[in-house]
Amino acid sequence: MCLSMVTFPLLSRSETESGIMQTPTPIRFDQPDASRQWVTVNDNVMGGRSIGDFTIKEGKLVFRGSTNTNGGGFSSIRSRPLERDMSAVAAFRVRCKGDGRTYLLSCRTKETYRGIQVAYRAPFETQAGKWVEIVVPMSAFKPSFRGMDLSRRAPKLEGADILSMGLMIYDKKDGPFDLEVEWIGFQDSAQ
Repeated sequence: MCLSMVTFPLLSRSETESGIMQTPTPIRFDQPDASRQWVTVNDNVMGGRSIGDFTIKEGKLVFRGSTNTNGGGFSSIRSRPLERDMSAVAAFRVRCKGDGRTYLLSCRTKETYRGIQVAYRAPFETQAGKWVEIVVPMSAFKPSFRGMDLSRRAPKLEGADILSMGLMIYDKKDGPFDLEVEWIGFQDSAQ
C-alpha cells in the first residue's frame, strides 16, 4: 500500500486540563539545533554505493542524494531519540515536496530481532515539484529487519513504543532523489 496526498488541518496539542493525552506538537526544522537532531545512514554500511545526506535550509529539511542499486540501493536519515510522548499518535502527517519517487517513513522502537532494532516502515508517494500533505496511519507501518518482513514475528506499531523516526528512499531505482520536508505532524484517532 502506497499513500498519497491527503490534506488535513495541522493541530498542535498537548495534555489537556482533564489529563487526557493529546498528540504532540509537530516537528519543525526552523530551530537552531534542528540539524543536530538527525543522522544519515546510507547503504555504504553494507557495502552499497548510494549517497545521500540532509541539510536544513530556510526552515525545511532537505534530503538529497543518489541511489545505486548495485549494492544496497538505499539512503536514509533518522532522528535522534524523540523526547515526546507519542502514545496518542494514530497517524503521521507530513508536508513535503518531492521528485515523484516513493519514500518510506520509518519508526524504531525497543523491539529487536537478532539483537538489532526492528524498523517499522510505510511508503508514501511524492509529486514532482509540488508541495503536498500526506497522512500515514499507524496501520500502514510494517516491521522489517534488513529488508526481511517481520510481520509474523514483531508486534504492530503503537505510538507509545516509538523511540525515533526517519525518512528513507528504497524504491529499487537508480538515480538522484530530492525531498524537502516543512514539518512532520501527528494525528490522534479522533481527527
